[in-house]
Amino acid sequence: MSMNLNLFEQYADLVLELDEVSKTCKYNDCLYGKYLADIMLYQSQISREYIRKSSMLLFCNGAAKISSPINVSVMSKITNSVLKGYDEYLKLMKSELSEIEAFTPSTHSDIKNSYEVYKRIGRLLHPKINELSLTDADMAFIWAKVAAAYAANDWKALMFLEERAIRTLREQGVDISMITVDVDEKTVEHLRQEVEELKASEDYLLGEKLDSEEWIDAERTRLMNESKAVEKMIESMNEGLRTVMTSGVKMVLE
Repeated sequence: MSMNLNLFEQYADLVLELDEVSKTCKYNDCLYGKYLADIMLYQSQISREYIRKSSMLLFCNGAAKISSPINVSVMSKITNSVLKGYDEYLKLMKSELSEIEAFTPSTHSDIKNSYEVYKRIGRLLHPKINELSLTDADMAFIWAKVAAAYAANDWKALMFLEERAIRTLREQGVDISMITVDVDEKTVEHLRQEVEELKASEDYLLGEKLDSEEWIDAERTRLMNESKAVEKMIESMNEGLRTVMTSGVKMVLE
């Protein structure tokens, strides 16, 4: 029994830690976008132009290679087809960046306090720990509120919800001290690996970097240099297009 209880304690800790690490990764992504949204959008627009010019140049060089007229209409259709998928991605990216603009970073204190309260509530209501949160309407409702408050690092709301959860469990005759689930070592080890993999991920490690204004400035410079490099390639492709189109090759519309 003690071994099972020990496994449950490890399991519960890892379930809640996995939630925290996953939330941290998402938070870091939002924060990165908040600081660098403008340059990211500029990069995406430059990339679109690169794709467009690459498609045009490939088509023109192909026609010139076989001494065939350049069919402008066909080239336009092919280029638009190539850009269609990227434009859908660009539309989604703009929508996400627009949402990120409204994102308000939390203080380190709010993040820490939220996790501390969340761990206590999670021991009572987390669906992987207490199945009532999946089957009972009241518990499911409270847990949904908990998830939203936790995502926003609203520890004050979480404290209110903690009291509400405890009261509701007692009203339903649930012995809080007896909340547990049967788990095995394989499950616990799998969870531990998930946590460690996420902690080693770029998204998670990004958090420490984002605390440094120097790193953010350096990252902005890096992204801008990448954009300038792509712009130079576009200039080179423009020159290639001019060369082909002034070489005497015939241009047709149909």
